[in-house]
Amino acid sequence: AHRVERFVEKPERALAETLLAGRPPASWNAGIFCWQRGAIREAFERHAPDLLAGVHGALRADWQIDAERYAAIRSTSIDYAVMEPAAAAGQVAVIPMSVGWSDLGSWTALLEALGARPEVTGRVVPAGEAVQLGPDDLLVSREDGRLYLTDGPADRPPASDPRAHLSQASPARDLVEALIGRVSCS
Repeated sequence: AHRVERFVEKPERALAETLLAGRPPASWNAGIFCWQRGAIREAFERHAPDLLAGVHGALRADWQIDAERYAAIRSTSIDYAVMEPAAAAGQVAVIPMSVGWSDLGSWTALLEALGARPEVTGRVVPAGEAVQLGPDDLLVSREDGRLYLTDGPADRPPASDPRAHLSQASPARDLVEALIGRVSCS
């Protein structure tokens, strides 16, 4: 373990280059923090008591968040509020470790981590928005609580019930298997 001499969140380019060129070079913050519950609470009490009080004030007795009180809390990151001052006070350490970490910054990266085939891609589709899934013109959307699937030639009549609407679609089983095949992780 190495004590952190200084924690600098989002340094300007010139400072970042200076830090990385130093001997030894600075470590780069990946945003992964580990601490004991009591230690981080103490750090908030010491360095960001307003944030701690605000969160406590926004937490209702039923463990739900009071949105209005939460919105009134000062907007900042843990890096600025706690890590910078805690490092200046000698309370932060860097501990080398190998955990096989990957930045799952996209749905494609998540699918890859889950073992999906390389040609499978993904994205979030908000409720009510349609998405074309690929070259075979399969369209999936959700509206009014119903799943809408469209696939195949336009001359087929739609099948519809309160849960789903299959417009010009091959049988539902084929569609479900096609969807599963697209995101298969096996």
